[in-house]
Amino acid sequence: MNQSGGTTSAGGDGGGSVGLDSDENKTQANVLQGDTVQGESKVQASPNLDEHDVNSEGWTRRERNRQGAAFRKPCSDRCIQMEIALGNAGKIGQEVVFQPFKGMEFDSEKDAFEFFNAYSWEIGFGIKHGNKYINKHGFKTKQDLLCSCEGTHKKFNSRSSRTNCPAMVRLLRTNDDGWYYAEVVLEHNHELADNVGERKLWKCHKYVDASMKDIVRHLRSNNVSLTKVYGVMADIHGSHNDVPFRKRSLKSMCASIAQECSQDDINKTLALFTSMQAEGTGFFFAVKKDEQRRVSGLFWCHQKSRADYSFFGDAMTFDTTYKSNLYEMPVGLFVGVNNHYQCCLFGCVFLREETVE
Repeated sequence: MNQSGGTTSAGGDGGGSVGLDSDENKTQANVLQGDTVQGESKVQASPNLDEHDVNSEGWTRRERNRQGAAFRKPCSDRCIQMEIALGNAGKIGQEVVFQPFKGMEFDSEKDAFEFFNAYSWEIGFGIKHGNKYINKHGFKTKQDLLCSCEGTHKKFNSRSSRTNCPAMVRLLRTNDDGWYYAEVVLEHNHELADNVGERKLWKCHKYVDASMKDIVRHLRSNNVSLTKVYGVMADIHGSHNDVPFRKRSLKSMCASIAQECSQDDINKTLALFTSMQAEGTGFFFAVKKDEQRRVSGLFWCHQKSRADYSFFGDAMTFDTTYKSNLYEMPVGLFVGVNNHYQCCLFGCVFLREETVE
């Protein structure tokens, strides 16, 4: 286990309060927006200037009730902080790639969160959302990102991991509806995770990126089991311990993928059955609809099933023991016996209700 140190902070907290623009940062915030915490107004000045001299050089007053867009429009001439950090890490050779500092600008709150989350993964801690401020126009002007060990547990003899850790990042608005780091505190008062197995236990690190989702979606579309999918992820990352998410997170993601695939599935099924019937291979299907024109039954059979029925259709059973996992609909099977005393399938049907009709 290891410890992380170093603190950088900027003054400015509270509704109608003031903030400081630092010269040591390359990115300068033009206007600091007003914020309050739970309706209480606070004023805190930076120790670098006289806190009573509000008109000192470098101070600007943040608006409390401004309006604007939820995020800043991306610009081709402006690089995102992720790209800048990756480029600088290769040139400088620093150990921490995603190093946050005061004044960093982002196009959206999501970008700012992902950058700080990437830093927390490198160092070995988790983050969470803290206090925020939304004015009367529904415009968010402040958001705190805290260490997951922030705060204390109400019960004295508890096993909570909260140690009142001071590490945090405060996000404020820029003039052009962007976000920037107004305050950055990187000092922790607890031990940090030193391996992947400990890091992925934090809730913020259970997120699966888009590239991994595409791979999982492709594997699941080819009926690869969940255990084998997790094995593929382990092969990609080197070992099971290096996979940046747990198997439970993968299971939840597979469930969401299945939910996405189930959208408009009846039309996809009917289109597939229509194309198979048009090929002239002896495939047949029939659809039953209710008064509201909803599908209440779907029957289908293949050419071999129809041939078996013509020879061995004297005795037949109808079994509705099985149900589909996703739709909870009974699956009816028309089953017979051939001349070798082997079961043969005559047809299948999906039912919405197990009634005589």
